[in-house]
Amino acid sequence: MMRLSIALLVMLGLLTGCAAVIERKMTTDVHNVRGMQQITEHFADNQVRYCNQEGCAHFLDLSGGMPLEGFSWRANLSLRDGDRDIDLSEEGRFDFPPATDADKPLVIIFPGYGTSSVSGAAPLGMHFRALGYPVLVNSGPTEHPPFEFGLHGISALVEYIAREFPERPLITAGVSMGVLGVTEFNRMQSESGHDVSGTILVAPMLDFESAANAMFIGMRGDRWLMRGIPQRSFDTALQRVMSKTPVERDELRLENRIRYIPENSLILLSNNDSIAPSQEILALFKPLSEEAFSDYEGVQRQMLEAQYMARHGLTIQLYDRYPHVIMAMSTEEQRTRISQWLGEPVDHEAIGRTLENTDEIGEGVN
Repeated sequence: MMRLSIALLVMLGLLTGCAAVIERKMTTDVHNVRGMQQITEHFADNQVRYCNQEGCAHFLDLSGGMPLEGFSWRANLSLRDGDRDIDLSEEGRFDFPPATDADKPLVIIFPGYGTSSVSGAAPLGMHFRALGYPVLVNSGPTEHPPFEFGLHGISALVEYIAREFPERPLITAGVSMGVLGVTEFNRMQSESGHDVSGTILVAPMLDFESAANAMFIGMRGDRWLMRGIPQRSFDTALQRVMSKTPVERDELRLENRIRYIPENSLILLSNNDSIAPSQEILALFKPLSEEAFSDYEGVQRQMLEAQYMARHGLTIQLYDRYPHVIMAMSTEEQRTRISQWLGEPVDHEAIGRTLENTDEIGEGVN
C-alpha cells in the first residue's frame, strides 16, 4: 500500500523538481481505492468529528446501525515482485447483524499511510462488525490536516471513547503507519488507568524516514519518469516533513513504541516486506526459547512461514512472500488468523488461499 501511495505522492514533484510540492503531496494525498466513493456516500452519516482542546479526531463509527445489510469486497491485485509477477484475487461478503454484541470489546482501527477511514474499514473493519464487534476506524494519517504521522487527535479520540463506551473493553488494530496511532492511543489509555485488552498489528512500519527513502530509490530505479527529480529535492521535502513531528523523531521508530504494545497482542509480518522488514522487527522481541520460532509444514507453509512466541500472550506470525501492499490489504487469510486470535469460530477450509504467479500485470486494486 505504501509503495503505491508514495508513487502517487511524489509524481507531481518528480515532474517539477520542487521540494515544496513533494512535501505537500506527501502529507495530504490519499490513495483512492476503486469503488470506495460509493461506500463513502453510504457511510456519510457514520462519519464523526470530535474535538477537545488538543485537537480533533475524525473517525468512521461502525458501532451502531449500519446503512447496509452487507458489504461485498472484490480485490484484484497484480504487481511485480523482483523477477516474479504476483496476482491475488479474492471476493467476499460481510453480513452485518442489526446490533453489536454487548459483551464484545470495542475495536479501534488505525489505517496506514495514504488511506482513509473508509478504505481502512474495508474489509478489516467490516470483518469485525460482521462478527458483532462495535468498531471505530480512525482517519488515515494523510486524510485530515495536520499530517503528524497519524498522531493528531488521539487525545480527542480517547476522550470520546471514555464518554461513549465507558464500560467496554478495548482492542486496538493498526496497519503499517497505523502502529504509531495504536501505540499512542495505548499509551494514553494506560495513563488514564484503562489499559487496552489487546492489540493487532499488521505489517507495522519500522521507520518512516528509511522507508520513504527506500521507496524513492526503488522508484527511481524502476521508472524513468522518476529520475527527473534530484535526490536533494526529495531529501529536502522529507526533512521538512520529519521536522513537523509532534514527538521526538526517535519516538517514530517501532523500537521505541513496542513498550506500548500489550502482552496480549497479535503481529502479522511477511518475509518479503521492505516497509516492515521481518528480521529487524523480530530482533526487537526476545523469544521465550530457541524453540519459540516454530515452522509450518505442508499447505500452510505456502502462506505462513513461522509463528514466533515472545512475551506471554504475544504471537507473531510470519507470512511467506507477501509484499507490503498485500499485507496492507487485509486478505481473507489474514482475517481468518485474526478471528482465531479473537477466539471466534472459523472455517478452517478457508485457510487455503495462496499467491499465484501470472504472466500478465493487471490494473491494481479494484
